[in-house]
Amino acid sequence: MDKDDSGAKARVDQSAINYSQAATTTYAGSTIQSGQTEDKQSVYSYNTMEAQNFVRRIGNRAYNAMSDVYFLPTDDDEWTRLNKQHIAIFVGLGALYPVPDVVRSILAPKEGEVKRILDLGCGTGLWATEMAKEFPHCEVLGVDLAPVPIDKMDVPANCRFELDDITKGLGHFKGQYDFVNARLIGAGLKNFRQTLRDAAECLKPGGMVFWLDGDYDMYAEDQHVYMPFATDEDASGSWFQRIVYGS
Repeated sequence: MDKDDSGAKARVDQSAINYSQAATTTYAGSTIQSGQTEDKQSVYSYNTMEAQNFVRRIGNRAYNAMSDVYFLPTDDDEWTRLNKQHIAIFVGLGALYPVPDVVRSILAPKEGEVKRILDLGCGTGLWATEMAKEFPHCEVLGVDLAPVPIDKMDVPANCRFELDDITKGLGHFKGQYDFVNARLIGAGLKNFRQTLRDAAECLKPGGMVFWLDGDYDMYAEDQHVYMPFATDEDASGSWFQRIVYGS
């Protein structure tokens, strides 16, 4: 852990993001903003009082100060976990996104049109910055409840970050994006289905939402109807659901 001249914690070594080499990438401060700037770069870091307004401390952990629904921390240990989670998903998918041919077709350059990517609950900003590098012609926006721990110098020119509580709606993004990404954010949502609908509303015609999350309530095949657990009298329900609720 390095420190800046003020003595505040500013730099944390996080997990390697070079998937072919045992390299370690270092992040510092925050490049997140609550509004837009002309160069689409961030204007403050964790060392400023402004950023600290969005973080609260409970015991020896730091948490976002915007929502009481999302209860996971925003500090060194959590950033390390999120980056490991990112790498695990990458390895599982074999890419930053599913169905590569479809996604690349959607994001292919098109004359007279700006392609845009939205990352909901962007965490450490790792997925957003990697997408910005892979698709340099696209504009990438990552939003989260807490400042993103990444150096401004590591943020591609076509990538930016904003503070946003997506449980309050996404109408300000309606119809603007070609690809929307949301991964493992369901535990911090007040209404999972509503946010899913909101994410879909962010799309341009022909766009795509990639939502990866836990199945917290064990839904049936249509993913919308709750499946009750099976019983000795009715074996048509979910036996796995019975194990979950019986444990």
